Amino acid sequence: MIRCYHSLHLNSSLLSTIIKSTVSNKSSFSHCTSVHQFRPSGQDRNVQYLGVFQHSKFAPAIFVSQKRPLSRDSLLEFQTSIFNSISFSTPVHYAQEVLVAVHNLTGLEWGPTIVLSAFLLRLFLTLPVTVYQHYILAKFENVVTKKFPEILEELKRETATATRMFKWDNDRANYNYAKSARTQYKKIIQEENCHPLKASLLVWIQMPLWICSSFAVRNLLLMRPEKTLETMQIYADISTEKFLWLDDLLACDHSFVLPATLGIFNLAIIEMQILYRDEKLTGAKRYTTNVFRAIALLLVPIAANVPSILSLYWASSAFYGFTQNLILWSPNFRKFCGIPFTKKTKLLPYRHMVDTLIKRYYKLEGGK
Repeated sequence: MIRCYHSLHLNSSLLSTIIKSTVSNKSSFSHCTSVHQFRPSGQDRNVQYLGVFQHSKFAPAIFVSQKRPLSRDSLLEFQTSIFNSISFSTPVHYAQEVLVAVHNLTGLEWGPTIVLSAFLLRLFLTLPVTVYQHYILAKFENVVTKKFPEILEELKRETATATRMFKWDNDRANYNYAKSARTQYKKIIQEENCHPLKASLLVWIQMPLWICSSFAVRNLLLMRPEKTLETMQIYADISTEKFLWLDDLLACDHSFVLPATLGIFNLAIIEMQILYRDEKLTGAKRYTTNVFRAIALLLVPIAANVPSILSLYWASSAFYGFTQNLILWSPNFRKFCGIPFTKKTKLLPYRHMVDTLIKRYYKLEGGK
């Protein structure tokens, strides 16, 4: 059904003439996707008309705009262009050179090379940044829980004195107190050099590193950036070598060991952080945690459908991340790295996590 929002004032005789003319010509009704404007007949021969007005000289001209639907081929072309731009980027090229250099220097096969490269990249690039993140967060926590409350108490006394001296009302006193508190907060954060945004540096290094390394492994399988004797030799070596239970590094891991390992370690990292903090997740923290859990689970079917050498890199990186978190919670290691102790620092972190896990288990059993 086509709705027309313009009224046409035609008398009955004219309307009957138009209908008879249309029926006698046995014309079919044309379909129109959108109406742009109306023009009198005869101004443009390349116009289409609707309904009974198709062959009438009184017919309103309707211009048809054909929109090309979003096809599957266009989506594939877009995905290919994005992947190619990343594959031929400079960071991916450097990551690929690191993989080749580790393989040539150690003389290992490509399976152990991928595992060793994952450990080395995380060790030299993400470990220092992770230590710095813990250092900044610890200093910020000490400022918020120790120094800043003392400043607030002093501000309260000063505000009370100023209220009596200048006869402020409650609104004026609260406004000046909040303004002074914000000023002192910015000042002490600047003096201690512990702005919490600095702790987000790890995300901007770890995620690009993981993406670039994954595309570097992909380039080895596609003989990129160009087919040379070296790239073809690398592809031939990968296609013929074996590693542990993997008979073909180019095929998927049909045993599902690597995808399961990837999911287990990624989820373990998330859950261990929750157990260490021993806090009830509410609001944004709960939402963010669930998002990371969903990503960890989503990577499992993806890892099951990519070449096993790529899922081997992902599983190795996840295992390193799991081990790194355990080491960073050690009080001795934190003291060695100069990370300040806070009220939330656990002297026996591993026992604390086990006790918290057991406590939650019995709590769930009691709830049933």
